[in-house]
Amino acid sequence: MSGEPITYVRTGRPDAPAVVCLHGIGSNANAFGDVLDLLTPAHQGIAPNLPGYGGSDPLPTTHPTVTDYATALVAFLDRLALPTCHLVGSSLGALIAAAIAATYPDRVESLLLTAPATGAGQTPQTRQAELTARADLIALGPERMAETRAPQLIAGNPPGPLHAVKAATRALDPAAYMQAAHALASGDILTYTPHIQARTLIVCGTADKVAPPADHAHPISDALPGSELVLLPDLGHIIELESPIALANLITRHAGRL
Repeated sequence: MSGEPITYVRTGRPDAPAVVCLHGIGSNANAFGDVLDLLTPAHQGIAPNLPGYGGSDPLPTTHPTVTDYATALVAFLDRLALPTCHLVGSSLGALIAAAIAATYPDRVESLLLTAPATGAGQTPQTRQAELTARADLIALGPERMAETRAPQLIAGNPPGPLHAVKAATRALDPAAYMQAAHALASGDILTYTPHIQARTLIVCGTADKVAPPADHAHPISDALPGSELVLLPDLGHIIELESPIALANLITRHAGRL
């Protein structure tokens, strides 16, 4: 939908429990399209475009933090009159979702982090390395970036998901991408984990080259006692495109738990 500071895709009945899905740095709300369709009729599915993506207004600062994105998205939930939701985040979206769950615990009924990125905010060196890598990608231009990046994100390179990733990459706004890169570079998900109260499920593909489970999903799970970790064989970094059925089933199971 347009006409809002944040554009979004919405499916299902407005009176059904809400599942809100946050996309990653190189993606957009359309990545969750099949997942949202599969969540109906039990849930309404909502996938916002992050600020600067898909027609959403950009954030007003060139160097935003994860908190800036979390604040903008909670304001978005307020505009939709959603006091609570089941929150799903993919990659950078997982980092933002963790920040929302930690800062606004009463707003999050359950939390699902898929292919979570821990962030690079541990040291000045890791922060600069992340920013340099993102700037180098943008400098390639949309076509070369799409051809270079997409095969790293999708395990086995199936044509459908690969095409979707390339299309999303070509549609990126460079300024918005670098805004998101600053948030990713300065963020550290482990600063939020001590404050997360929501039931948490962490999902990662065993073939994820961008956020390998050993470096991301496992440390996050270890920092969240009582969380559940599910590893999906032979999937890469964008599970919502590679196996929407598997992800929708996990969301439905996790959101439905008492």
